[in-house]
Amino acid sequence: MRRFDSSYKHAKKIIDDGKIGKIIYIRAYGIDPISGMESFKKFATDNDSGGIFVDMCIHDIDLIRWYTHDDPVQVWALGNDIAAPELKNIGEYETGVAMLKFKSGMIATLLGGRHAAHGNQVEMVIMGSNGWIRIAQEPNKDFLTLFTNEGVVKPSMQSFSERFSEAFIDELRDFVNNVKTGKSSDISVDDGVKALKIAKACKESADQGILVDIKLS
Repeated sequence: MRRFDSSYKHAKKIIDDGKIGKIIYIRAYGIDPISGMESFKKFATDNDSGGIFVDMCIHDIDLIRWYTHDDPVQVWALGNDIAAPELKNIGEYETGVAMLKFKSGMIATLLGGRHAAHGNQVEMVIMGSNGWIRIAQEPNKDFLTLFTNEGVVKPSMQSFSERFSEAFIDELRDFVNNVKTGKSSDISVDDGVKALKIAKACKESADQGILVDIKLS
């Protein structure tokens, strides 16, 4: 779905046009608002969430493969529950961090979490040999800034769906158009399968505390 977001699509064009040179490193993170913790605990207690890497980081895994046309070969991942120790009882990490090494030598860091006090935080930095791209540094809800005797306040987005509402709509429009025209989607089943395999390798590394080789074929 994130491939349909205007900011990420813009970044894709800049990369494909060679404007930042060769990609050296990508840092991506997605952190849910801590206000959703109770809802998540109930969901994860009754269902298999897949873990922090499958549930949260898989979006960035797909984007990185899309941007680089490259696949990771190794992962080292860690997780903790410092901000929500109660998650240990259901076998979940509150925060997960993974370092991925790609075939080309490019490196990526993934961070997934559920403890953003201010609201939904999603960000990506793409470091190229000739420039950088930063996407969504601050999750501003709108253009409003409140100035009072208590200081300066900018409202933040409070949910994943709020941040990517237009992308969800564009994704559905693309699907409908593909059905009407008989056109195949640019996003393949293989893209989804590989992103899931990579996310599960991250989980394996974090759970076992080992460096994991990633085999996608």
